[in-house]
Amino acid sequence: MPDMAEATTAAERDAIQRSSRSVRALAKTYGINPKTVAKWKKRAFVHDLKRGPAEPRSTSLSVEEEAMAVTFRRHAMLPLDDCLYALQISIPHLTRSSLHRCFQRHGISQLPRIDIDHGAERRPPAARIGMFLLSLTEIRTAEGKLYLYAATDRVSKFTFTYLVRRTSKATTVKFLDALIAAIPYRVHTVFTSSRIQSVYPIRYLEAPTGHFASQAFGDRCAHYRIVHRIYHLEGGWLTSEGRSPSEFGKLGFLYDSLEDVETYIAHFLFTLNYKRKLKCLRGLTPHNYVTRMRETHPHLFVSDAYHQTVGPIRNRKRERMRGI
Repeated sequence: MPDMAEATTAAERDAIQRSSRSVRALAKTYGINPKTVAKWKKRAFVHDLKRGPAEPRSTSLSVEEEAMAVTFRRHAMLPLDDCLYALQISIPHLTRSSLHRCFQRHGISQLPRIDIDHGAERRPPAARIGMFLLSLTEIRTAEGKLYLYAATDRVSKFTFTYLVRRTSKATTVKFLDALIAAIPYRVHTVFTSSRIQSVYPIRYLEAPTGHFASQAFGDRCAHYRIVHRIYHLEGGWLTSEGRSPSEFGKLGFLYDSLEDVETYIAHFLFTLNYKRKLKCLRGLTPHNYVTRMRETHPHLFVSDAYHQTVGPIRNRKRERMRGI
């Protein structure tokens, strides 16, 4: 039989599946190859299968490296180029194209809109600095599980972390206290997801014993005059409360001990906050951005940002006079 056009519509495929006629008769009726008729008779659906590998994966990144990139994107929520600059600290062979394809596979190629404060995007940076996004992720080691709290400023991109063995509402309050003590400027808004144990669910508060529930995190935010908002993500931006823990397969233990985790996080944060120049900050590091904001808007700061400078503070004017 000559090879004819293989294009069939969804209605024709449905009619082929419902028909009791022979394969040869249906092929002659629709003018298609008998193999095509046999294929659609075996299937229980009428749409085309997705082309390509059944489980798409990167050819240049390992499973661990891809998990690191996706986790960093979900919690830091930095643009693509800035994610590339930050992740190249640990993945030197990472390229922009491979990172973009990785984000596309996991549905996080576009940043979500979580600044739910009305007109927040139109405000100047000086009015928005101090808006922190709080996130929580689980780290597996050979000694057990660890939980990493992270807070990232939506403007300066300065990141603060807090590592604990157990997570609870009291731990979240301690994390907020540590954040307030570490940041040199005033924190006025915090965004948390449902993953962080910051508030009790509505069903608990409406119960007969709901008035006994302590909203410690909300009380602490009120004490610091901080606006607390809860954001909701969709699709690939869902963190571990909406996705399977085996999303990346059996990764095993990425770290051997707590000391290994602390050493890696300290090195990564030092490079990210003090060394990596970000495109969204116009070529400045997060720490340089904060120090410049301190010079132009000193009323926003509660302590001197230069005190967080790593190493001796150099007097550039005096060095130029000395010819250094």
